[in-house]
Amino acid sequence: MLDQVISLGWGVLSFSREKAEKLVEEMIKKGELSKENGKNILKFLVERGARERADFKENINNIIFNLVQKGIFVTRTEFTKLEERINKIEESTNKENNKISEGNGEKGL
Repeated sequence: MLDQVISLGWGVLSFSREKAEKLVEEMIKKGELSKENGKNILKFLVERGARERADFKENINNIIFNLVQKGIFVTRTEFTKLEERINKIEESTNKENNKISEGNGEKGL
């Protein structure tokens, strides 16, 4: 599913306003479009591109949210909490090691 969303997104994202303008200009030069129709088509393409980029972003956000919900990824907050817990455990372990070393007459690490 993620591959499908990304594939769709690449198509939309790669079709920029500049490319749309160039395409419409070429069609006007060839006589395939009037200037008025060209403006309308360009407006349509730009608006559609904006909508599709927004949809793409929303789809990616939903996929990531679902992966986080399933426990595949952790959130920044969860990561920070885990990091704090590890730091506390390390501090506690270092204190215990120092006590043991001092009890044995050795200098602490």
